[in-house]
Parts: sequence; C-alpha cells; structure tokens
Amino acid sequence: KTGTTNKDTERLKEYKKLKKVSVSMPNLLLSIKSLSTLLRASIPLSEAVKTLSEQSTDLNLNKIYKYIAEEIDTGSTLASAMRLFTKVFPETVASVVEAGEKLGYLPGTLDEKIHPYLLPLLDSFQHHIGPKMLQEFLENGKIEVAPLAFMRGRTFNNCFVILDEAENTTK
Repeated sequence: KTGTTNKDTERLKEYKKLKKVSVSMPNLLLSIKSLSTLLRASIPLSEAVKTLSEQSTDLNLNKIYKYIAEEIDTGSTLASAMRLFTKVFPETVASVVEAGEKLGYLPGTLDEKIHPYLLPLLDSFQHHIGPKMLQEFLENGKIEVAPLAFMRGRTFNNCFVILDEAENTTK
C-alpha cells in the first residue's frame, strides 16, 4: 500500500468533480467581496473561507470553498487553493490574492489597486473627452474597466471594446 487512506481517495474524487463545475460570476464576485469583509473584520483566513462555504445559494461554490478551507488548513495558500479551480477563479483573481499574500495587506479597494495600471488608458480618454466627462462616464457605467477573465458570458451591443495584452486570449 502507498499509504493512501479512504479519506484521501474520497477527497480526490470530490476534487475531480469540483474542478469541472462552474459558478455564476455574480455569485463569485459576491463571495469574494464577503471574504474581503470577513478578513477586514480580522476573522482568520481559514475561518473566513469556512464561513463562505455555508453562505452561498450556489451549492457548488459552497463545496469549493469548503475544499479550499481544507487546503488552507493543510498549509496551502489561498492563491494556490484557488488555482485548483481554474473554471471558477480566473487567474487574475488568484494573482491578486497571491500578490497580497506575498506583499502583506495592501489597503484600498480593487479599483484603487489596479488604478496605476489603467493610467495610460485613462489619460488617453481624458485627453479626448475631458476630465469631467471621463469621471461622469466612469460613474454612470458608460465606460467600464474590467479584467478580461470577468468578461466571460457578457454580451456587448453598441459599444467599443479596448483589449490590452490580448495575445493570450485564444488557444
């Protein structure tokens, strides 16, 4: 015997099932926001993820968070546990989490953290439409900035899409 227990075998079967599922983007985003809130309230990571595993109306998402909590309890980082479920957590999410884990706590919202990377694009918009109109368009959603991974399933009508660094978007 290789030392594999029935529990290990069951866990592997569960993982194989879970890595095939997908969840709705609204449920995922809500869960990530909830995780952020729990962590800001000084709830330990493992406990916060376990709490998430009981909150969603999406049972698959609950099972995935339960699995992630078990991974964290065995020493995995949150980013590496998220990377086990590539159909659920886009690489951009895991990368932001990994950066936070490596750098420690970074204050601010996701928008504030990615703002420096958007400056060239925003500068160009501001040059063409002016700062007041740019601010208005950002606030009312006429201009939206989102990572490519979050665009899956979206429908675009009567719009322009500016895609930066698109070389890895096709297989």
